[in-house]
Amino acid sequence: MIKIYDAPNHLRILLEQDPPPNIMRLTLAQVMSETSIWVWDGPNALAKRREVFPGYKVGRKAPDDSVYKMMDLFRELFNFTKAVQIRVPGYEADDVIAKLVAQISGNVPIQIISSDKDML
Repeated sequence: MIKIYDAPNHLRILLEQDPPPNIMRLTLAQVMSETSIWVWDGPNALAKRREVFPGYKVGRKAPDDSVYKMMDLFRELFNFTKAVQIRVPGYEADDVIAKLVAQISGNVPIQIISSDKDML
């Protein structure tokens, strides 16, 4: 089975729990024990949608700056694991995941880890 993580969504949920779990141990255990793909929002990920829908995610509360710093740390850390990381400039992670799943052929079971409602 291939597990595909909506990385910003998955990590933000873990980081914003009160109290937060031991996210480092939890996440590294996942990365070390499975075949996983971690998909990140690319630079300027919201730009294309905002061209069509100017109000897209405008009123949404941004995460605390520490959440972004932790995501950067995990992105760097994953470079030293067998996890595959994907980041496409101009696209959000959920859009990249949808395209990726559509292109994976055969009978490969896939599990998507995300609570993003756009994913539905």
